[in-house]
Amino acid sequence: MIMEKSFNVQVTGAAGPADPPPARPRIQVQQDGPIDAVTFTITGSGFLPDQPDSPSGIAIRAVDGVTLQEYPQVFTGSNATGAIERTWGPLNTLLLPRNAAGSALIHFSATDSRRDPTSVPANQPLWSNTVTIPL
Repeated sequence: MIMEKSFNVQVTGAAGPADPPPARPRIQVQQDGPIDAVTFTITGSGFLPDQPDSPSGIAIRAVDGVTLQEYPQVFTGSNATGAIERTWGPLNTLLLPRNAAGSALIHFSATDSRRDPTSVPANQPLWSNTVTIPL
């Protein structure tokens, strides 16, 4: 017995390559102050322009590199070119957990409202680079 199947497939347009993700914003972090009152100045570029200085604007996160606990996010706005600047702290770094090498670490990153279609799972926030500060 021979069974035969046929399919009617309509192609309405050729699928092109997926759009590349937007360029990631970039940040830098500068620390200042005594060990028991360190402040961090986060500057960056490549964010959406003219964002408000509110939770609707740019979110900056800091994560303890030893316990992986996230500190409460802070928010800042961006200027007409998509640049940011925000000071975070002071932080008594003597109280931070230390790794086996005796170092405390803080990881900083930032995001605006854009999504990353290449993230897993898809459409997570488009995070900037991560800057690690050893203390």
